[in-house]
Amino acid sequence: MKSIRYSAPGKVILSGEHVVVYGKPALVCAIDKRLSITFSPAQKTEYKDDIFPVLEQSVELFLKSKKEQIKKTGYTYAIESSIPMGRGLGSSAAYCACVSAGLLELFTGVHGVRMMLISVHTKWRNIFIKTPQGRHINFRYGRSYILSKRVRISQNNK
Repeated sequence: MKSIRYSAPGKVILSGEHVVVYGKPALVCAIDKRLSITFSPAQKTEYKDDIFPVLEQSVELFLKSKKEQIKKTGYTYAIESSIPMGRGLGSSAAYCACVSAGLLELFTGVHGVRMMLISVHTKWRNIFIKTPQGRHINFRYGRSYILSKRVRISQNNK
């Protein structure tokens, strides 16, 4: 196995940050702060936190559900980030995008499995952030776009 590296920019919502949760559009743009992760081969996987084994297991379960063959190897990982945490600039979204992309490539040997990446990333975003504002996967590719979240309103007719 060679080293695998993924990087994702932070994001800023230029307009409409609070109205997105009501289904209105927002203007979102990538910023010049990034998070990156590098996976390197090792005899045994070394975890640096408690969440990483859970993320790894969720990728394995996802791949098994898709009947994908899993190539399990030992690895180490290093995370670097210039995105400030807790400032609404997408640090956790960038983390989810990079880790999911890296683990998918590590376990399948295929680079940039976009549809799988979107599925895993979306699942993680819903765990990490109670009200995710959209798919950060678009920022991994450095795009700006209009974000709109559909909200389903149900009436209780009692």
